[in-house]
Amino acid sequence: MPRFSQAGRENGVDAIVGAELVLEDDSRLVLLVCDLTGYNNLSALITRARSNCERGSPRVKYDDLFARSQGLLALSGDENGVISRALYGGNHGQALKSLKKFREVFAGRFYLEVSNHHLPQENLVARRLIEVSQSTGVPWVVTNAVRYGRASERIVYDVLTCLKHRVTLAQAGRRLKPNGSWYLKSADEMVRLFSENLTGVKNTVLVAEQCQFRLGWLDPPLPAFRLSREAYLALSLPPPFCVFIVSSFFRFFVSASISASISTFLFFARVFTCFPWARHGFH
Repeated sequence: MPRFSQAGRENGVDAIVGAELVLEDDSRLVLLVCDLTGYNNLSALITRARSNCERGSPRVKYDDLFARSQGLLALSGDENGVISRALYGGNHGQALKSLKKFREVFAGRFYLEVSNHHLPQENLVARRLIEVSQSTGVPWVVTNAVRYGRASERIVYDVLTCLKHRVTLAQAGRRLKPNGSWYLKSADEMVRLFSENLTGVKNTVLVAEQCQFRLGWLDPPLPAFRLSREAYLALSLPPPFCVFIVSSFFRFFVSASISASISTFLFFARVFTCFPWARHGFH
């Protein structure tokens, strides 16, 4: 996340901090950070999930999620979200029940997530999600699942997936994405994908406006204290300890091999120069 935020700053983009969580029923939910309270809550959810679950399979309990919803904006998740799964399975009642709960908990900060990667199942769910949005008033927003930066990098992603599962490309089967549309699309491409209804594209601006937290806020605001030279040296390690280090080094140098002595010399030289009185001289 720090590297992502730094890359965003270097390119003039404010990076939105967030995470896709796997819930206790194996459904997925995206949480985006709105403010510092939200960042602390998201960090707590991730920490708790990793601490209380089997290694490599963190799961967030619904009770924990609802208790730490403040300062967070939620997206309903891709086709693996609890609402999308219910709609695809024809369970419209269950989808509305889950939607009602999320809407209550994330008051004004819950969006139905709609994607288009040219998959029949995804398109079916997208139509039903938009219908639910229109009937309930819960806004929907377009998203794009990114697995690689450019379309040409799909083969790299596929090879890495095969290495992860220890299979060949021919054996990978459904472990690989069915097409090459999981790359970082431009704004123009997203508009073309949803040209029939741009409401979800426009709502991405609302999401961005709500997510004002920036990782740079975490820089510790430590006060700057100016010390005199005497006070600075007084707080440093006293010179007698240095004499002990140097004498110990020479005793070792006499008895040890040349290669070991050189390595030890370089180590002690770096330690020695860490102390202020070593750089400024003895007094």
